[in-house]
Amino acid sequence: MIVKLSDFQFPKPPEDFSITSPQKTAHIELPEIEDVIQDFGPGPKQFSLAGIFSKKIGGIGLALSLDEIKNKGEDVIFSIDRLSWTVHFQNFTFRVLRGGHCQYTVELIETKRPEPFIFVREPDTLGPDKMDFYIAQIKAQAKLFRLRNALAQIYNSIGKIDEYLSNVRSILRDIRTLAELPMNLLNRLKFELGMILLHCEIIMAETKRLLTVPARTYSAFETMLSYVYQYVQGIWKEAGFMWTRANLLPKKEKTHIVTGQDTLQSISKQYYNTYSRWTDIAYANKITDPTTIKSGDSLTIPI
Repeated sequence: MIVKLSDFQFPKPPEDFSITSPQKTAHIELPEIEDVIQDFGPGPKQFSLAGIFSKKIGGIGLALSLDEIKNKGEDVIFSIDRLSWTVHFQNFTFRVLRGGHCQYTVELIETKRPEPFIFVREPDTLGPDKMDFYIAQIKAQAKLFRLRNALAQIYNSIGKIDEYLSNVRSILRDIRTLAELPMNLLNRLKFELGMILLHCEIIMAETKRLLTVPARTYSAFETMLSYVYQYVQGIWKEAGFMWTRANLLPKKEKTHIVTGQDTLQSISKQYYNTYSRWTDIAYANKITDPTTIKSGDSLTIPI
């Protein structure tokens, strides 16, 4: 189970975790009339998380990263695997235990979701929303035909595009511009867009091949293929535009030499003015255990 709060990922799931979705009702008493129970539906979900950050995985540095997110006073995205909610901190407490471990308790309450990602290049609106439209159009056309054997390659690639597009939307769900993405998510976004481009090219090539087969007998089949080609070409253009923009973002780096007192969290604070981006540094340097850095190590700091 992957648990994340904003850009902070819990190294391991909380030991104590609960979700409450209260139902709001009112008991109305009326003279000489049967009492009425008015149901107002479920209230906002409330989340409670508690556990221990061991010294080995970051200890107090992880607790300070969470505390910094809380102190901003902003709504953040809380996610469990593929499920997510927009939440606000109700309470966050932590205390340092013997041995450098840190015990924490987090209480969150659900708030309104942020507006979806929309990437704009005047006069057209581009981005995953428009790619969703093209996918829907392809599926609508495909429902009219029963030629799955002939179109096996195309059907498979349409499913793959849908899957990668879902991943793109997950990456972009709480930002408004690509420049807001940390380095690790930007690289993942470029990979997902690249896979969309690849499967679009597979579909367009297969569509062209089927349209040039000499023994074509279905005019309706040809019409459907032309629609598929048209809409996939639209996805290909949208994904290509986003991939190009992602690659144009600055790729600057600095080098940091680790001293005896450094942790990934303190280095993150030094360069980004936040403890929470230590994961960017770990990703850039292929560090799987943040406690393994030692004095004299040379780290790449993505800026």
